[in-house]
Amino acid sequence: MNAFRLYFRYIDISFRGQMQYRASFVMLTFGHFLVTGIEFIGILVLFDRFGSLQGWTLPEVALFYGLINLAFSLTDAVSRGFDDMGNRAKQGEFDRLLLRPRSTVF
Repeated sequence: MNAFRLYFRYIDISFRGQMQYRASFVMLTFGHFLVTGIEFIGILVLFDRFGSLQGWTLPEVALFYGLINLAFSLTDAVSRGFDDMGNRAKQGEFDRLLLRPRSTVF
């Protein structure tokens, strides 16, 4: 099994695990949309009050806001767990990953 097939298999397992608790998944998704909506309402209020901010218009800022959120979401989905590597190394759990026949990235 090559590395990409294994990675997509891990994504499938993660998705199936999240779907076991559908109500939790729906509430989490709703919460993310709610937070994003509230943040964007804050941007709308700023532009309603000031018109433009140092030459930036609302559509330009909305485009950047959407791109940043999309990039963050994709990065979080693809590289989940790298932020925890330091703690694993400190606690001695990283050694278990080194003993496995696959790359530590997976």
